[in-house]
Amino acid sequence: MLLTPDQKNSALMQVLDTSWGRASTSGASTQSFKCDIITNDVLRVRYTTVICYDSSVTLNMQRERAVNESIRMTDSFMKNAKSQFNELTGERISFKELKSTDGLEATSMSVSTPRKTAYYRRETFFTF
Repeated sequence: MLLTPDQKNSALMQVLDTSWGRASTSGASTQSFKCDIITNDVLRVRYTTVICYDSSVTLNMQRERAVNESIRMTDSFMKNAKSQFNELTGERISFKELKSTDGLEATSMSVSTPRKTAYYRRETFFTF
């Protein structure tokens, strides 16, 4: 059975929804994936994780580690999405990365404590 675009989008979001149920608690509690469909064929995937550091040198090392981990985790997340979509609908889906951006947001800093915390975020856009 061939899916309509609305059925395809609905099935895809059902697979990618991590806001409740078992999917919301899988994996590490310091990482998160959130997805939404921007247009009929463009998907936005947002990855967020927490970074702890004590100096700018450590932050640069942690950021590099977070970049590599975010790419690996996003690839794994999308591979899992393909598999789950196929199981749910019986149809195959493919994703092509359009662009990706990332950034850091400092969340807590204090002169009295050397430990600082930041959010690392990566936003990746795919066509499907």
